[in-house]
Amino acid sequence: MKIPFASRFKIKEKQTQLTYLTQANLGPITEYIIKEMLIVKRGINYFRRYNDSPNYTEIIFDIPLKTDEYSVSIIPTEATNGNLGNYWISNKTINGFRVYISGIVTTKFDWLVFVKDLNFFEG
Repeated sequence: MKIPFASRFKIKEKQTQLTYLTQANLGPITEYIIKEMLIVKRGINYFRRYNDSPNYTEIIFDIPLKTDEYSVSIIPTEATNGNLGNYWISNKTINGFRVYISGIVTTKFDWLVFVKDLNFFEG
């Protein structure tokens, strides 16, 4: 099975998983949660303004995933001068997802898709 992006990671114990740390604020207690995830897709795209038509950026995967149970990370990579507003992911399917913003910028962003197990491709 070809793993387009994940195979580029050199991880000591498991080449199929990437460990990352998230922080959950639970009142006066801060809990750190370690999750095992695999980065399987990545790309670069541009935000579309909320008043553009269509008003979203559509990300379409080259190879469909087996599930729509994946996580997405969006990282703006250019200055937005405070005009990005909120951004969110919607319409997650095995074929891709949409990125919406409430602002008026058209700057670049990086996106990453994470899954929990190696059986993530259709077929």
